[in-house]
Amino acid sequence: MNNILFKNNILTGLYWEPASLENLQPAEQASFRGMMKAYRRLIYKDSAGELAIGYSTKVSTLYEPFALYVKELYGDGIYFSHENDSTTYFLIIDEGRIVSGTDCFISKELFDELMKHPDSYSHLEVTPLEEIQINAVVERCCARQARLKRRRQIIIGSIFTGGLALLLVLALSLHFFVTG
Repeated sequence: MNNILFKNNILTGLYWEPASLENLQPAEQASFRGMMKAYRRLIYKDSAGELAIGYSTKVSTLYEPFALYVKELYGDGIYFSHENDSTTYFLIIDEGRIVSGTDCFISKELFDELMKHPDSYSHLEVTPLEEIQINAVVERCCARQARLKRRRQIIIGSIFTGGLALLLVLALSLHFFVTG
């Protein structure tokens, strides 16, 4: 899974803000405030319509966040995908909000222990991410990237055409001014 996502510029392991920063320790609050300045902000809305924020170390818009696409396509739940015998991708989405500390690869032993004690997330359905679901996310991301690329090309083409038109107008006006 990680190789497919990496090849298509789809990111995992992003930092997602919890619903309230007030419940965090001062050091944790400071780290999220520091991320606001250094990292790319990803803003989305949860199911209550409130803004939620995530942070990515990749500032380029060429990278897409995997967790947001899973949220859009599949909704609330506990999602996992066993990468190999020792690593598991783990994601929790509750009430349209990506739970802070998930959207990461963890050891299979830790995942197994977390699944034994789901605590406050026992109301969520546990869903393994199959190859079909991962490919659906990849297709959606690639389609969005193609739209963004086409939009960038149109903007650059428009600027280039406008620049040429301006140069042409300046050349013609200079020509008429010099020839009298």
